[in-house]
Amino acid sequence: MRPPVRFRFQAIPAAAFLAGLLFFGTPVLRADFEDLGAGARAMGLGGAFVGLADDSRAVYYNPAGLAGLGRNEVSADYGRLHVKLEDGSNLSTGYFSMGVRLIRRKSFDERVRDLRKLSAEESQVPVSIASAAVTARELEKRSDPVTFFKDVGTAGFGLSNTSLSGALSQNTFLLSYGRKLHRRIAGGLSLKVLHKSYTLDSYTVKDPVFDHGAKSGLLAATADAGLRFNIAPKIFLGIAAGNLNRPNIALNPAGKENLSRTFKAGFALKEKMLNMATDAWVWNGNYQLRAGAERWFRNRSLALRLGGGFGSRDFKNVTSGFSVNWGNTQIDYAIVYPVSGIKGAYGSHKISFTYRFGKSPLNELEEGSVELYYAKLKDEMELLKARLDKTEDERSRLEKVLVQEALSRIHEKVRAEKLEASISPSRKDAPAPRPVPFSAAKMKTYVTTRGDTLQSIAEAVYGKKERWPEIYNLNKENVGRGGSVKAGTVLLIPGIGTESAGDRTEAAPAEDVGRTLAPIVPGRPKAGETGMTLAPLPQRPEERPRTGPKKPPEPGFYTVQKGDTLTSIAQKVYGDSKRWKEIYNANKDKMEKGLAKPGAVLTIPRN
Repeated sequence: MRPPVRFRFQAIPAAAFLAGLLFFGTPVLRADFEDLGAGARAMGLGGAFVGLADDSRAVYYNPAGLAGLGRNEVSADYGRLHVKLEDGSNLSTGYFSMGVRLIRRKSFDERVRDLRKLSAEESQVPVSIASAAVTARELEKRSDPVTFFKDVGTAGFGLSNTSLSGALSQNTFLLSYGRKLHRRIAGGLSLKVLHKSYTLDSYTVKDPVFDHGAKSGLLAATADAGLRFNIAPKIFLGIAAGNLNRPNIALNPAGKENLSRTFKAGFALKEKMLNMATDAWVWNGNYQLRAGAERWFRNRSLALRLGGGFGSRDFKNVTSGFSVNWGNTQIDYAIVYPVSGIKGAYGSHKISFTYRFGKSPLNELEEGSVELYYAKLKDEMELLKARLDKTEDERSRLEKVLVQEALSRIHEKVRAEKLEASISPSRKDAPAPRPVPFSAAKMKTYVTTRGDTLQSIAEAVYGKKERWPEIYNLNKENVGRGGSVKAGTVLLIPGIGTESAGDRTEAAPAEDVGRTLAPIVPGRPKAGETGMTLAPLPQRPEERPRTGPKKPPEPGFYTVQKGDTLTSIAQKVYGDSKRWKEIYNANKDKMEKGLAKPGAVLTIPRN
């Protein structure tokens, strides 16, 4: 506040009084829309709120404070200035403010990135007792826990009114926005519209200040900006600048009266049950220092405040106040008593009403409370849901791949059958391979364990994971979607050897396969036997008996003929079209888009 003068409305006419307000005015009705304070809580702290700025009144003091608003809130104030003035003047103020958090739901990719970042941070936190101090510091630097909503800032609105009955009305409209610029830095901006109107009478219509009655009010626009830094745990620094463009607020068009630019800075200590703040305000060569503290009691249901300030132009005052808080509602009261300036008055009084609504963030909930447990449980459910969605996407993609592979095998089989039907008559007359009866093959069983897949079982049993379809075809009823198997399932294993007993056939004469092909004849059962003899199958892959290294058989060769495909070549060479991958893997450098050109000489692995 500026140094007040004593009002004597009974001794001077209204025109002289208004002129005095314009040029020598009191702090409460000065023409340059000087600070009158907003909110009984801030006033009880001596008006030191630039660094604290943790409720919707941040719109008025420092718009950057909106970024730290925990929940949405609306508030309304009413104040009486200098009660019981001798001239009976009725000076009053009113203020309304609102702050609304703006959030959006994070995309799945953003949630995954947050989860990976949190996991990386947790892995870097030291756990030894010797580095306990470092642990605390690292934990302090950690980002917020994984959440599923992204904060995009807070919008604020404010409306301030100051009036003198029968003389003037002064209004300020504020539209604000604040958001985090960094983990420990927030910024904000307020756009202000200033309006002031006077009541004209027989005196003011003759006054040149009012352009001889042609103008009874003014309208101007300006802006405020602020920053708020969390410079250390629980310690905040706020800076703000007001009336950035210094608009002209002169009533007379020929006059010039620019609004003073104001600079403010403040420190605040924020504890759960104790807050302390101090501010410094500078404008047009003047200054004010303000300070205050508040103490909460009974689980933050009751608070007491004390503050004060001093500055240039004989500014001195003492403030006090209290709050009552229950549920989402809070009522504040403050009294500002001038130590110098106005005499004989009972001070200025302000009462505020605040209502909060919306979800509380995790960092505002009391540790150990049911609300905190519920909020964490809800976030954990969201995280599990995100993981389930990702798993379902992967499963769906795997199913599509399996279906495509199955269709590809069917198409290859159809082409192979067509090719077999179009071969020479001499090939048609050749005796067909005699398949060994499937029921005659000696079977073994395999009990699945956790983590087993058809590929891993085929690798353990046959030594080749590509032979998993042989196990699948014999155990379709015990295999789930996507080839999954449950632990403890008993699977039938076809004949164990270089190829399954069910697929083993007697090969046709080698000269019918190809001119340059070295004959590859699958092993035949001994006389008097109906299948091959199987070694006992170990329950786990690591228990399989180990044998010494064997010299690999020498490969054969095959000259590709027109119309050949890998499956048809595998059928000719091995008697099993499913073994086309063995030929492909041995001849990748001779393939173009998975096909071999006629005349190419392929290496045929022997098993």
